[in-house]
Formats: sequence, structure tokens, C-alpha cells
Amino acid sequence: YGSGMETVEAQLAALAPVIDLRASLDITVARAEAAYTHHAFAQALELTTSVLAADPYHNTALAVHVAVLVELRKPHELFFKAHELADRYPDSPLSWFAVACYYLTIGDHEQARRFFSKATSLDGNFGAAWLGFGHSFAAQGEHDQAMAAYRTATRLFKGSHLPQLCIGMEYTQTSQF
Repeated sequence: YGSGMETVEAQLAALAPVIDLRASLDITVARAEAAYTHHAFAQALELTTSVLAADPYHNTALAVHVAVLVELRKPHELFFKAHELADRYPDSPLSWFAVACYYLTIGDHEQARRFFSKATSLDGNFGAAWLGFGHSFAAQGEHDQAMAAYRTATRLFKGSHLPQLCIGMEYTQTSQF
């Protein structure tokens, strides 16, 4: 997994004499997304934490940060971040996505679905919420609903392998390959 991240870092280093992009929060978030995609979750957490220290409500960084906390199984951090977001931004789908991710992490799939539903009702194009929705259905063996959610995520995450990977996992679970 490391070679992809090394390429990103090498490209940033090559640009440094012309323009140093490492100070840009958006570039740091892009590096965190790349780290997440390459399963370098600890590095992704470090990067999102640094962005959130500078801008606590950077939406893209928050979405990656929440996803990383799920992957690293950090329910306490998710709980506090979700409550902070829900208190501060009750009309934001990201807030309810974070709450849903907390419930997904602790294994309360019914509650997770409830909040993924709330996030997707606030923003039907919030792909991460659809992916989480699929995970909550898949965890309880509700394969048809999981597939529907993953297909929606595929339409919203063009170019990402994650929804397709999840669809493949569902086909494996149902022996339809």
C-alpha cells in the first residue's frame, strides 16, 4: 500500500521548488484521502488531525477523519466528534453521518441506518453516507438493501473502487459470482 503514498509525496516534493503546497489544507486533505485509499489509516488520521487543528470544521477533512476513525475502531473519538457536529450543525448531513458511523462502529446497525437515512435525506448525493448505509445492511445480512445502497454509492463515487469492492463482497456473501 505504501508505494501509492510514496508517489504522492514524491510529486509534492518535486513541486516544492516552484510552489510549496504542503502548507495548503486542501492538499493535506488530498494526502489524507490518498492515505485512506491506500489503507494507511494512521497516516490519514495524523493528516486530518493536523487540518482540523487549523480549521476544526473543514468539511472534507471531517468526512475523511470520521471514516478513518471507523477504520481504526475508535468509538470514543467518534462519539465526541459526532456529538460536537450534531450540536453545532444539526442541519448538516455530515453531522448525522458521523453519528451513524459511531453506531456502526459499536455494532448498533438499526441506529446506524436511522442516522445514515437522515444524512441521505438531507443530501441524497452524500456518497459516503450511502456507502455506510450499505455497510449497515450488509452487517445484518440484508444483501438486497446493501446492494442497492452500494449501487447508489457507485453512481456518486465515480472513479472510486470502494463501492465496487463492496458490491463484489456482497456477491461473494450471496454466492452469486
